[in-house]
Amino acid sequence: MKSRIITRLLLIVFLCIQGLVNASFAQTTTADTLSMVDKKTCIPPKIAIIDPSGTATNVPNTSPAPPFSYAANCQTDYRICAKFACATGLAPTYITTVTDKDGVTASYTGAGASFCFNHQFNKEGVHVVTLHFFCGNVCCYSVTFYVYVCSCPCSCEGGKLDYINFSAPNWHAMKIECGQTYEFCSNNQVTFNVGYDCPGDCQAKYEYLVNGVTTATGSGNTFSQALPNVPGTYVIAIIIRCGDKICYECKFIVKIVNCEPVDCCGKWENLPDLIGPNIKYEDVCGKGFELKCGKFQLIGNYLCKDTCKATYDVTLYPAVGAPIVITANDNTLNEVLNFTANGAYSVTVVVKCGGKVCDKCVFKFQVFGCACECPAQGEGWQKIQINLGGSITPVKCGETIAAKCNQAYYIEAMYQCIGNGNCAAIKGFVSAPDGTITNFSGAGSVAVPYNFTQSGLYTVSLQPYCDGKPCPPCRFFIKVECPPVDCCGQWEKKPALSGNGAIFPELCGLGFDLKCGKYNLSGLYLCKAPCQATYDITVTSASGAVVYSSLNDATLNETIGFGSNGVFLVQIIVKCGGKECARCEFKVNVQGCVGVPTDINKSNSLPQGQLRAFPNPTTGQLNLDLPVSSAAYQFVLRDLTGKTVLHKQNGSNRESLNLDELPNGTYFLEAISTENRYKTLVVKQ
Repeated sequence: MKSRIITRLLLIVFLCIQGLVNASFAQTTTADTLSMVDKKTCIPPKIAIIDPSGTATNVPNTSPAPPFSYAANCQTDYRICAKFACATGLAPTYITTVTDKDGVTASYTGAGASFCFNHQFNKEGVHVVTLHFFCGNVCCYSVTFYVYVCSCPCSCEGGKLDYINFSAPNWHAMKIECGQTYEFCSNNQVTFNVGYDCPGDCQAKYEYLVNGVTTATGSGNTFSQALPNVPGTYVIAIIIRCGDKICYECKFIVKIVNCEPVDCCGKWENLPDLIGPNIKYEDVCGKGFELKCGKFQLIGNYLCKDTCKATYDVTLYPAVGAPIVITANDNTLNEVLNFTANGAYSVTVVVKCGGKVCDKCVFKFQVFGCACECPAQGEGWQKIQINLGGSITPVKCGETIAAKCNQAYYIEAMYQCIGNGNCAAIKGFVSAPDGTITNFSGAGSVAVPYNFTQSGLYTVSLQPYCDGKPCPPCRFFIKVECPPVDCCGQWEKKPALSGNGAIFPELCGLGFDLKCGKYNLSGLYLCKAPCQATYDITVTSASGAVVYSSLNDATLNETIGFGSNGVFLVQIIVKCGGKECARCEFKVNVQGCVGVPTDINKSNSLPQGQLRAFPNPTTGQLNLDLPVSSAAYQFVLRDLTGKTVLHKQNGSNRESLNLDELPNGTYFLEAISTENRYKTLVVKQ
């Protein structure tokens, strides 16, 4: 027995390792460049996955690079965060999908300098996470990585009984109570159904036993079983398992009896009539006539004998296509028939008393005049409203209404064309204050879920169509006020600097000397739930030049290289829920850098060949040629007042900058790495 258990454990470990290996060699690359048509306008994103303990793991964003894999626990909340900026000043937007092994996809969208979402991986195997980063309509980066879940438990704990009921044609489902006795006629097609949700990545297994005049057994992953139709008493037992454990048992009794139809047929008190706009067709049975396209009401009344009550089956038969059941076993004959297409039709009304067919009424007609035209301005809208949990606010075109921040709304609209009610369609979009567009569409009605997460004015545009032809549109506005979130906390680990054999545990408000080289800046700030801390880190020289920056980072764990002598100011700003909660500043005096100018601002000219910017003057596109460096360059462009107008990180020695959006004039350009630093003048004309 022990050897079998050990063998199974080894097999599970092998399968987990094999899954991770397969994920790492998947063909999808980390950065899909198919739609990255203007990548130079975007600053590369930073991505991290954070486990429930708060430990963050950075996800590579460069291309080419090997696929990144991450091992996660089943049924556990993970937080995926990204930060991203557009060099052109456009508002960045995000679209993320998470697809499990069965192809089920969850989507998340966001906008702004940072973006986080929570996700729970509830199935074993590889989950594919893809993040798309946009500047305007341009997809700058697409990063894909893999999350592997090795084992999901399958037990009763956390399981849920969805339903256990009887059903039959034209019935509402009837709940089954365990231990009770039920009686049905032998001529009824009654089915008993069970649905159960197991926790984790497993399906419920059902077993049933029917014991009586006849017997039956069965099992499977889905459950719907017809009752016996032979009269007698039956004991029915149902067992539900998740894995090998029994999670639910139910036993009940069913009596099947003969139910002969009662002969209590009577007569029509009011023969069926058909009533339309400004017209009435009386006693329509056996007749044929013409109808204009639109809605008609079919009414009538049949009187059964004794205690029997009449029921009506109404069926519409078009000239082409399958019959349409309007109603079945209805206690009244009061039905609406909506004719939206030209052609020949017939209607059959079957009347029953005590289950026995007593009479049948058939009439025929020809429908004409169906069209699909736009109504006059504003007349086609049946409703325009926003819905908050059943609280309805009607909206008029051109109106401005107020909505609550971070509430689950539905934007609902319905449009009716003239003549043919089935030809209407609606397309529309919601424009957020930051310019983010959410498109939607539907047939004659739409119900769009929307959460207003920003302060400002939202625009909702609705464009109706009749048979593909655009009709008068409708636009309205929604004003939202979002209060700032106050979830500031405290430092759990205050910022510390380490490197070159030295550790500086207390930094804020201090100043000290550093040797030239690379240092690690780390720390941890804890916000109050549900907020997560973000960090803005900037390093400026004595001249005010930004030599390093990292904005909206999910973690404070940065490597900063000081490659030139001089005094530098390091600033850390911590935010919780977008609100600034803490600030840490300290100065360092860097010494020991050999062969690097201590003040690059003393001269605007450089030896030939160090930094070549061409064409210069330029009308927009500026090409750069720099010495090869093992470290990445960052480029800072300032106007004559010293204001930074363009900042690009992680550049190479051969780059191009787009100055199309900048006004004509003279600018200072700096190219900075931990090894080199260059400066020149650039003219835009």
